[in-house]
Amino acid sequence: MINTLDVLAAQEVKLYGTAKGLEGSMEAKEQWLKEAGIFDEYTKLHRRYFELLEQTGSADLQLEALKRLVFLNWYMYAEPSIYTEINELDEVVVAASYLWLDRYIMEGKLDQEFTWMLSYYSCWEYAILGYSKPNLKALTQFVTLLIRMFFTSRCTNSQ
Repeated sequence: MINTLDVLAAQEVKLYGTAKGLEGSMEAKEQWLKEAGIFDEYTKLHRRYFELLEQTGSADLQLEALKRLVFLNWYMYAEPSIYTEINELDEVVVAASYLWLDRYIMEGKLDQEFTWMLSYYSCWEYAILGYSKPNLKALTQFVTLLIRMFFTSRCTNSQ
């Protein structure tokens, strides 16, 4: 199957919200999402975003694919899996996407939107710093700075 941003985004939209309307306990909903293959589909989608990131020659597509990867990395930690439909992502892909992000920060390739996204995601410092310390120095420094800048105003009001 061809990995294009439009195809992957359409698949993500189709997957998102699958859990809406499910009834029962959190455990029952989680079991249904597992048995229905939704968790596996998100893991595959995440991997395909990474493949697009690596394979495209377009700087714009790379940036958008990296944004989607980092969003999914963060979203996995932000809410319970019955709301995100994300249980566990491939740790190799998560770590590799943060390696790309570290390079983007070093090379000054972040746009304003991505910088804002990272400032928000930094409120959940464990979602990024758990992967960036100690080897991804630019990412660690960037997130640590964002936490210092925004913690009192943004993070305490959003969680």
